Amino acid sequence: MAGGASDITRAAPRPVPPASPAGPAVRREARVRPARRTTHGAPLPDPAAFTNGVVTPHASFLALPYAPGEAVANLLAPARDFGAYDEGYGFRDSVNVSTGRVSDFVLALDQGMIAAALAQALRPGLLQRPFRTGGFRSRVRPLLTRERFSI
Repeated sequence: MAGGASDITRAAPRPVPPASPAGPAVRREARVRPARRTTHGAPLPDPAAFTNGVVTPHASFLALPYAPGEAVANLLAPARDFGAYDEGYGFRDSVNVSTGRVSDFVLALDQGMIAAALAQALRPGLLQRPFRTGGFRSRVRPLLTRERFSI
């Protein structure tokens, strides 16, 4: 769930039962993997570079079209193991799986990405279609001309 590359997500260490009252211990597995690249050809960092252990549930929702089984497994784990799902509001912003710390916040930004990812999974192209047609541009461009963008 971390980052956005599903390759890294699948290679992330899994939490094991707590070794101390401070939180769950994390087993790290050494793997020799071929070099992976971004869509622009740059090499991806080694998964060991992501040592903080912070995961965000909305990232797994975004991975649904590419790795549905892994994405669902990634969503079930923080909800089950860390209580990262709030029945009234949805997933909390993040979980540090190294310390067990769960964010106190449920962000509308995250929930919006979750809703968009679910829409894409249930109705592929639903969100892209309006942007591909000329109607969106012709309706939004006049609104943007009224805005002043500056630094």
